[in-house]
Amino acid sequence: MTEPYSVTVWSHPDYEHLVAEIYVKGEYCGLVSQERGPGHALSLEVPGAGTLPSALVVDLELFEKAVHEARRQLRLHDEPLNRKP
Repeated sequence: MTEPYSVTVWSHPDYEHLVAEIYVKGEYCGLVSQERGPGHALSLEVPGAGTLPSALVVDLELFEKAVHEARRQLRLHDEPLNRKP
């Protein structure tokens, strides 16, 4: 079954590290970034007031799944922290 959300990982020109954009039912819901660098805590950015024509209402459980998937995909691109020579 296809999930009603999608996650796109890409190199956004406004960010130093990779970002993951989250869409739920085709609507942009937020961006997960690793601006503190790979291996550090991720940040979640959501659209601010005035950037959307009306309030965006998304099922919380579905949004949590999408954020988890964004985090998983960004971690796939993370460099190992404890790499042994």
